[in-house]
Amino acid sequence: MGLNKDTLGTIDKDITNLTIFPNPASHLIEVSISENIEKIVLVDMLGQELLRRQPNHANASVDLYLLAPGTYIIFIRSNGQEISRQFIKQ
Repeated sequence: MGLNKDTLGTIDKDITNLTIFPNPASHLIEVSISENIEKIVLVDMLGQELLRRQPNHANASVDLYLLAPGTYIIFIRSNGQEISRQFIKQ
């Protein structure tokens, strides 16, 4: 999983009911989707990977405590499809 400008900010039709909240966030974000989450990758705006998780269920919490305030990208892989979203850490 990496930065792919073609997928930034888009939703694949096979990935439905994605929720990432709150945004902006201070300590924790929650990821929820209708399918099993295979992988979550968090990167900074330079593309450096900061976190990688494989929750293997439809909901996951991501701890942001150690991140500096700024803008980040979260990649979610589910059902063989990848989606990315920007979020702000306050």
